[in-house]
Amino acid sequence: MVGEGVFMKGSIKVPGLATVDGKIDGDISADTIYVTANGSINGTTTADHIRVGGVLTETTVSNKSLVIESVGVVTGSITYSEMEIKKGGSMQGNLMKVKKGY
Repeated sequence: MVGEGVFMKGSIKVPGLATVDGKIDGDISADTIYVTANGSINGTTTADHIRVGGVLTETTVSNKSLVIESVGVVTGSITYSEMEIKKGGSMQGNLMKVKKGY
């Protein structure tokens, strides 16, 4: 967990769930990534399941599911298998859909 008010820079690999309530400038990979409304990641974000309530910029790779909450913002290069954008959520960039189980 990257807590509120915490700023991290670099590459992070997390087994299981990574919750980001602070800010990351760099790359993160995990099985599941949850970015809270306070959280942001500027870099490459890679996981099977990604839920965004905050901000993701640059590159997002969701091998199975990408959910953008009503206050979530995702921009940049976005690769996904399944995607859900809740009313109010925002996405902008280059999209590439991959087959399930990628």
